[in-house]
Amino acid sequence: MKVFSTAVLVSIVALSLLFVYCDAEAAKAEGKSLTPMGLERTTRPESVANPGVIPHVASDFDGDGISDKAFYRRAQSKWFWRPSSDINGTLHTFTFGNSTDVLVPGDYDGNGTTDFAVFRPSDGTWYISSGGPSFSATKFGLSTDLPTQGDFDGDGKTDIAVYRPSTGTWYILGSTAGFSATRFGLDGDKPVAGDYDGDGKADIAVFRPSDGNWYELCSTAGFVNTHFGISTDKVTPGDYDGDGKTDISVFRPSTGDWYQLRSMTGFYTLNFGVQGDIPVPGDYDGDKKTDIAVIRPDPNTQTNAVWYIMRSAAGYFTIPFGNPPADDPIPEFYVPLQ
Repeated sequence: MKVFSTAVLVSIVALSLLFVYCDAEAAKAEGKSLTPMGLERTTRPESVANPGVIPHVASDFDGDGISDKAFYRRAQSKWFWRPSSDINGTLHTFTFGNSTDVLVPGDYDGNGTTDFAVFRPSDGTWYISSGGPSFSATKFGLSTDLPTQGDFDGDGKTDIAVYRPSTGTWYILGSTAGFSATRFGLDGDKPVAGDYDGDGKADIAVFRPSDGNWYELCSTAGFVNTHFGISTDKVTPGDYDGDGKTDISVFRPSTGDWYQLRSMTGFYTLNFGVQGDIPVPGDYDGDKKTDIAVIRPDPNTQTNAVWYIMRSAAGYFTIPFGNPPADDPIPEFYVPLQ
């Protein structure tokens, strides 16, 4: 078994052709595939400034701008987290949801902290709580839909949204913009919503495992297609270079490699993890950059998990916390389960 010590940069894989597609070619997102050419790079859209909106930090339950280590224990329907702002590392808990719910964390009220939220496939209802005795319940979606929450209207609040694989349709209930439906994708695609053009709004986007392509329908920059990754990769989008744009990123379980196409700094790769690790990217040092991180369950018992985090500003860090697979790490649920 590969022994993990410290993260080691591996040699940068050669990039090849640039693919730039105009809006007229958006039909390719309806099923046309490209010839696989390894890891390729496409020209990314220019940033559009929107300083009035602060993006939600994944798994930030105390609102300090730093991702907290957190998990959900299905057997107890209970959320566990250790606030990064608490120097004593006090364990906090909150009971909300049931064992069959899909976690959909986000900042639905725009107050800067992560809310406790679940999507219940059995009745298509979203249940959201800020941690007190009250909660909201919104029926939105079918049992076969994939929840794909994000701030699609740019008001600083996470919006309820689902991707329907059977029709390739996105249904969004914007907190300001209201209801919208957009057909973009195919059955088998993985929804990967994110702010790829940096205008402060989550963009509709999918990763297609069958051809390794990312298809984005950016709210300002329009259609963009990038060939990046293979079918067995786990998608891990995030803003890894801190420029306000979501970067294309994948974790390759077979090798423990992370491959990224950063919108400002370009291609990046890091060997950080082993087979069986769970990728949990987040901003664990509060520098506004997504950090590479994994959780490693004990290989024999699948318990006593350790978080391994490569913080972009504060460096390497580990901490034991949680017991997968009984516990689900919260940062994992910012993209639909893979």
